[in-house]
Amino acid sequence: MPTLSLALIVKNESATLGHCLASVQGLADQVVVVDTGSQDGTSDLARTLGAEVHGFNWCDDFAAARNASLSHCTSDWILILDADEAVDARDHAVIRGALEAPEVHAYRLVLRNYYRSGSQSLFGQPVVANPGGYAEGATFPYCADFHGLRLARRHTGLAFHGRIHELLDPWFETRNLPVRPLNAVIHHYGKTFDDRENQKKVWYLELARSEARAKPGELQAQFNLMQQAMAAAHWQETLDAALACLAHKSLAPALMAAGLALQELERPAEALPYLEKLLAHQPAHSLARNRRALSLALTGRVEAARRAWEDLQRDDPTFTLAHLNAAEFELMAGNIPEARRLLENGIAACPSEAGLWDRRLQVAVQTEGLAASALLAKRALQQIPGGGRGLWQRLAALQAAQEGRRAESLDWIAQGLARHPGDPDLEGLRARLG
Repeated sequence: MPTLSLALIVKNESATLGHCLASVQGLADQVVVVDTGSQDGTSDLARTLGAEVHGFNWCDDFAAARNASLSHCTSDWILILDADEAVDARDHAVIRGALEAPEVHAYRLVLRNYYRSGSQSLFGQPVVANPGGYAEGATFPYCADFHGLRLARRHTGLAFHGRIHELLDPWFETRNLPVRPLNAVIHHYGKTFDDRENQKKVWYLELARSEARAKPGELQAQFNLMQQAMAAAHWQETLDAALACLAHKSLAPALMAAGLALQELERPAEALPYLEKLLAHQPAHSLARNRRALSLALTGRVEAARRAWEDLQRDDPTFTLAHLNAAEFELMAGNIPEARRLLENGIAACPSEAGLWDRRLQVAVQTEGLAASALLAKRALQQIPGGGRGLWQRLAALQAAQEGRRAESLDWIAQGLARHPGDPDLEGLRARLG
């Protein structure tokens, strides 16, 4: 039976590494962890969990670190994971079975990125409702799937390429070695850690800039720069890199990035051709459809925009941004009843989407009074007990206090502080109630 090594590179991953390694127990015959400079006990944890740990002097090059991990692998095949990823036990047999195919040299697996909100996107790709079917990731309502070469036969000289968003694909492509898709999922939780993701954006953008300067004519370097500039909301840089990509090849992500960047640069009319070209090839692309509707609205084609949003909401009811953006447009136009209707429709379709509840509550607070707002907040808390960042419990507490129900008000405050410890508004309200 072919053997399998697991290869990881890590830095300060003690919070997630345990789950990752537990998920591959019984699957991997060897676990190789290359630490690029942890200061939180990650290496010690890895050793206690049975991994071989090797140090690596970080040199602003992810491919170099990955290649160091490959050099320590001794099995027939290598599975590449990050510490914030996991493999569900359901797919262990699928992966093991794939190692038996003598004609295949590598596999592309499904990379499933989990999200808490449907209003997010990943490099121009809309998130969708979590299809389920796995214990891994079951608590997250949204995800975005990509495919990545993560399972490879161990070859002499096997190497990643790219300082950032490093890839094994070029190594196999230049040797004409067959790579096949594999219906197994790598579950990625990194996008659910907002603070860490925000810190990474600046660092990754600098790495992408360095790579693009070093390889000015390389499509992949420009593509990586486009992705990282978009993630960091550097819109002119996003546009420049997207146009550089499109000069090489008409790539769907570059068309989306160009359209998005032009809109954010307040050039909605110029965005339309890029979005419409993308939709000509991918008519179901929800993010592009939503942004096209926005461009129509911003260029005065109001009824066409409304029809476009209505069609999108019908075709993809769980795409949160279609509800939010359409409602926002109606609010800007002063059509408050229509905005309420759109937000309520969105909530009916996406009851676990905090962004829709938040916007609906903002409208209620501004236009409907405390009693209606508190009732709405209680509805929201039934769906998302930890949502609202303390505001939802505060509204319920304020209404109870206003109506003389002090004990109920204090109970709502206690519930809010249990979810959001130290919230100054809840603490202040509790102090006033005595």
